[in-house]
Amino acid sequence: MTTRHPVTGTCRRNLTVAAAALLSLTAAAQGWQRVVNLNDVAGSAIGGGAGNTLYAGFTQGHVFRSTDNGLTWTGATNGLVDSFGGILLPNAFVVGANGRVLRGGPNGSWQNRIGSPLFYSDNQGATWTEVPLPFGSSARNPAGISVSDLVAHQGALYFSDALSEGVWKSSDNGLTWTAAGEGLPTAPFLNFAKTYYAVASAGEALLTATAVRGVFRSTDGGATWTQAVNGIPGVVDSPLVGGRSWSGTDVVGAPDGTAFAVVDSRLYRSRDGGASWTEAGSGVLQGPNPFVPSVIQPNARKVELLGDRVFVSSSDGNPRFFEGTVTGDSWTELPRIVGNAANGGILAQSFYAHNGALYFAGDKGIHRLDLAASVRTNIPPVVTVTPAPPALSTVARIYANVGGLVSATATARGTAPFTYEWRLNDTPLTGQTSPALNFSPTGTNQAGTLSVVVANAAGRVTNNVAQLIVAAAGPGQPDFSFQPQSPGAVTAFAIAPDGGVFYGGPFSSQVDAYTGVRRTFADGQIDPAFVTGAVIGSGSGPGAAVGSPRTLLPLGDGSVLVGATDTGDNQRYYRRLLPSGALDATWPWPNEVAGGPRKIMRLADGKFLLAGGSVGGIHRLNADGSFDATFQSPVSIGRFQAN
Repeated sequence: MTTRHPVTGTCRRNLTVAAAALLSLTAAAQGWQRVVNLNDVAGSAIGGGAGNTLYAGFTQGHVFRSTDNGLTWTGATNGLVDSFGGILLPNAFVVGANGRVLRGGPNGSWQNRIGSPLFYSDNQGATWTEVPLPFGSSARNPAGISVSDLVAHQGALYFSDALSEGVWKSSDNGLTWTAAGEGLPTAPFLNFAKTYYAVASAGEALLTATAVRGVFRSTDGGATWTQAVNGIPGVVDSPLVGGRSWSGTDVVGAPDGTAFAVVDSRLYRSRDGGASWTEAGSGVLQGPNPFVPSVIQPNARKVELLGDRVFVSSSDGNPRFFEGTVTGDSWTELPRIVGNAANGGILAQSFYAHNGALYFAGDKGIHRLDLAASVRTNIPPVVTVTPAPPALSTVARIYANVGGLVSATATARGTAPFTYEWRLNDTPLTGQTSPALNFSPTGTNQAGTLSVVVANAAGRVTNNVAQLIVAAAGPGQPDFSFQPQSPGAVTAFAIAPDGGVFYGGPFSSQVDAYTGVRRTFADGQIDPAFVTGAVIGSGSGPGAAVGSPRTLLPLGDGSVLVGATDTGDNQRYYRRLLPSGALDATWPWPNEVAGGPRKIMRLADGKFLLAGGSVGGIHRLNADGSFDATFQSPVSIGRFQAN
């Protein structure tokens, strides 16, 4: 809901009084300073930084300008009255060509007769001119238009829209605007509006963050969009959106294609303009659940880039602030804001970095942190190890032969640099002082508890990595150089012609898109190119309970035939997966084959024999998978229970 604030002489006088009560800062400041106080009114946005000039807005609609890099501020609301006599919340600022400044906000709704969401100034905010409507219409955009973020990208201006079109574009320095979000999806549980919270320029790509589908990417100026969540797992099987969802709240970018996005309260980094992402700050950017404090969860909310540093605000009631390297390898914590009792809004520019300072739109004004003078708190190591322990266990197991290779990896997050010391039964292993452990046991007595001690300037932690089991090498001994990674019980496996292994069982993943069948290379490592999103076994998709594949037959082209106890799809027990792991929709899945096959065999003429199931015992299929009605099954044999 948008609140209109009529501009009166009293408001203008109050603005003059507030402008006179300016705060000056000294370089000795060690924490956040409230630089603009408008009678304890909450701030809404800071932006439009160019040199030492930038702008700030308040929830009552007023705008302030600083020309000395945020140290002092004066009122700059002259002319910010829309065509219906109201002044609206400033949500975002941007500097266009020739120094033109644009201020964006909501226009409420057509029914409320609220004017344009955009104003521009060609004299650094001394006066403002309303960008005329119409762009959009009450028929196409019944909820109105709400500017949530503004950015310049490849000679044009863009704003993200939290109410209707997703993204808008201007090619004439903000004078006229056209919808540029034609291919962007709506949010099912937000009145089916295109709810987009941020827009960013990252090299050649334009990025935007949305409430339900994460991040979208355009390389043609918003003419077309593709979802850009490669590397961002999302949340599986959301009943509201009918599949996987990604809650994107912020995105920023740099000219070299570096980008950061906040999705599902986690921070992700991209080095290719949003084409792919990796998580940054895992284990650091987290805090207690506000309702269950004993539960620690990710809590990133807003992100900003400044040079080779990235800054993150948390979703805590009184937010925490973090500074990290742009590579995400090292983090420190910055001070909290004393006296701030609430988090900033969802607006992208409620948290802003510019010219050596951070800005935050708090519940009682605009706050500034001088980064050169700020204190920083080192963060102790937060360590994750590979291999990870299996479900319902706290310690993994590593198996090795005498003379074989024992490998593990520790990843530390916090304040770099880190030191590493790997230990066996609490005794340091000679020469093992890097993040990666690689050593060869010389005897079966070199077994026991593997651990790693990681330290930095803030402290040290010991992580018990695994129980190491060492067996002799030679004939009759298990070969532990083959280390398949299975997420559960295995009910079928088969060797592929290239030496790889297909295996299946009643398992699925809440993160990876596989269900029932996986493929490994000859050394047991998972083949990442084989991604099975098909349902093999009963269930409705990734994350559902699944049945058990009983037999697998690899084919020479990299595909595999699967026989399962139940597929949950019209009881088609017999499927073919393509070399990519995708379901082969052209395979006929003959309904004449009832029950789950226990054995599949390929004949010399290319046809297939299936044994098992509840009816008929043995079936023959043609080379294309269709049912061979000329084959008379020996019905007296009954049901096959074993291969």
